[in-house]
Amino acid sequence: MRLRIVQLRRDFTTYGLVLLGIAVCVLPWLVRQIVESDANYKYYLGGAVLLSMVGLHQRRLDLDFVRKHLPFPRSELIAEYALLALPIALGFWCSNAWREGLMLFGAVLCIPWMPVARVSARVPCGCAR
Repeated sequence: MRLRIVQLRRDFTTYGLVLLGIAVCVLPWLVRQIVESDANYKYYLGGAVLLSMVGLHQRRLDLDFVRKHLPFPRSELIAEYALLALPIALGFWCSNAWREGLMLFGAVLCIPWMPVARVSARVPCGCAR
């Protein structure tokens, strides 16, 4: 986690960290308002967050580095994905969608065990016939 904190400090200025903190604090409230307005939105929101996390995991450029050089790579990935999903899960839990929040959190914690399919978007000339 120290490596991620150093990267966060390097990538964000103090102003950026303050904005990130405000966004993380407002997100559970916003999710709660959305879920309380229509109960069916919790499924769409949970699915969107889960698919976003899987897409993030599939497209990580530092995944090979994490797996080779960190002592407990899956634990690091679990901690990162749990921190990313926590504001959404808190919003679910505040709107009495306990089961959906727990399922989202549990599914996000299983993502580091998913196989990563490395594919290229470009097709070389002459190969696609």
